Amino acid sequence: MKTAILNEVAFRPEREPRPQSQTIFPTLPRFFAKVYDDHVAPHEAKRALFEPRRVATPDGYHSTRCVAAGLFALLTQARLAAEDSEPLPTEVTGSTFCYRVLEHQVPVYFVDEEFARAVAATQLPDDFTFGDLNWPQLGMVIGWPPRFLREYVGRDFCCVYAANCPAGRYLPKGLERSPVIEVPEGRSKIGWFYYAWANGRPECFVSAYLTKDKLAEGISGYTYTDFMGEEAAKVQADKELTERVSALMLKLLVILNMRPSFITHGTQQPPRRVKRAREWKRELWSANFIGRGYRLARERHGAHASPRIHIRRGHVTWQVTGPRTSEAFVSASVLPRNDQGVIGWEQVAPETREKFLRCHKRLWLEPVLIGGKE
Repeated sequence: MKTAILNEVAFRPEREPRPQSQTIFPTLPRFFAKVYDDHVAPHEAKRALFEPRRVATPDGYHSTRCVAAGLFALLTQARLAAEDSEPLPTEVTGSTFCYRVLEHQVPVYFVDEEFARAVAATQLPDDFTFGDLNWPQLGMVIGWPPRFLREYVGRDFCCVYAANCPAGRYLPKGLERSPVIEVPEGRSKIGWFYYAWANGRPECFVSAYLTKDKLAEGISGYTYTDFMGEEAAKVQADKELTERVSALMLKLLVILNMRPSFITHGTQQPPRRVKRAREWKRELWSANFIGRGYRLARERHGAHASPRIHIRRGHVTWQVTGPRTSEAFVSASVLPRNDQGVIGWEQVAPETREKFLRCHKRLWLEPVLIGGKE
């Protein structure tokens, strides 16, 4: 296990005792709606920073206002922590990811529900490194279907804020009074943060990984650290939550590496004048989608001895792209394997690797629903 604190639960956005008169919110979206209405919406500068585009929320997903409220809440918490005492490592890491998302104008991508289920039913490849992943944007927000998330992790939460942070200094425009955050050389990282609802209050989780490490080590090779003094059972449940969310995000990025065509970009609708007023409404954008209209492949059998309904898991493989008879062709079967049965690239000579990559490409073999009905 690595000793670096890179995958841990960060904080609840409440350090001070809750006033007795404070409203108790039944859900995370209701909490974020209050944060947005009280702290973001009334201020044009904050709205321009945390919600640079007004996006129409698709049916069945949490409002995009939750995205703006979540960014504001994390940075506010980190600022209060810096004023009161030494901020937690997760507050610094979460702020770095927040900066990156703001730098890229808070792009939000909604994942189609059936596509989300296909992503979850895919195995992670062992020979990818985090640095091999090509991101749609280096700072972005993934809006997963709420119903799918409840089934997948057993908790309610809105979205995942994801960022790719190479070594360098970070401070987006509009936050000039905030501290500059520096990612040192050799510590380039990717990761995400998100809020989950527990016991009537929001909790924020932060996970981060060094880009030089392999995906296979990303789930089990990092320590989990709890800063809240929770009981052992709660810590174990939170650890499992972070591992499942990280696995889901990594699978999504791997698939988009091979199938970027799954992304559908939203378009801008022209602003309209408010009825009986001189003002104009802010422009409205349709939503970015990942896997829109996707349908899980199905394999059906006759009524006699039909198998129970299940999903054959998807996985990533190599596909030959050139003639097998070429002298430069290198078969995957001749490459050395490690203990897990995958290609041991550390043992492959650079020239052999180059020849292999010339005649192969990565392919996602999609999961298949077995025994489903029409």
